[in-house]
Amino acid sequence: MSFSSLIINKLDIKGFGKLKDLEIRFVPGFNIIYGENEAGKSTIQWFIKAMFYGLKGGRGRDGLIPPVKRFKPWGNSQYRGHMEYTLSDGTFYRVDRNFNDNSVSILDSSFNDITHSFETGRDKRIKFAEEHLGLNETCFE
Repeated sequence: MSFSSLIINKLDIKGFGKLKDLEIRFVPGFNIIYGENEAGKSTIQWFIKAMFYGLKGGRGRDGLIPPVKRFKPWGNSQYRGHMEYTLSDGTFYRVDRNFNDNSVSILDSSFNDITHSFETGRDKRIKFAEEHLGLNETCFE
């Protein structure tokens, strides 16, 4: 597995933690997300990771609330979103995730569903991020 770079073009957060109906478009070059404490910067980081690797459920050994419950939207918002990105070779992808039912679909530049072209891990997660980034979830963090 080799490391590959990518450019995130767009985040569309329908509902994730305190964030609702938020669209972020990134421009070529260096982008900075900034804001006051508790504005949602870390939640955006978690959203990006969750789009690539999903969210874990179940109670951890540390007794903390699992991410799938921790980022459930405040109020009755949708718990989903999508992310668009381009790999270093110029190929475009879109990932759609619904965190309520843990479903994911990966679309190519023509918006064809190519989800089933990626390996599925023992944990039933689609391993597209490992293929596109060359990083497992631990290394991504």
